[in-house]
Amino acid sequence: VRAVSASTALSDQLTLADLHAAPMFAYFAQSAEGAAMLADEPSLVDWYGAISARASFKDTEPSE
Repeated sequence: VRAVSASTALSDQLTLADLHAAPMFAYFAQSAEGAAMLADEPSLVDWYGAISARASFKDTEPSE
């Protein structure tokens, strides 16, 4: 299993996989259970922090 970097899930460049996974993680992190599970995976926390800081993510962030 390859470790997830803070920048992207699979490589040093933004990929379609990152763009596909980011909105799913946004919804996942909104629940208490999802946030707790995510917190147990520091590499995913770093990845989600990096991708959710992107202007394109913020501009299309799902509302609660």
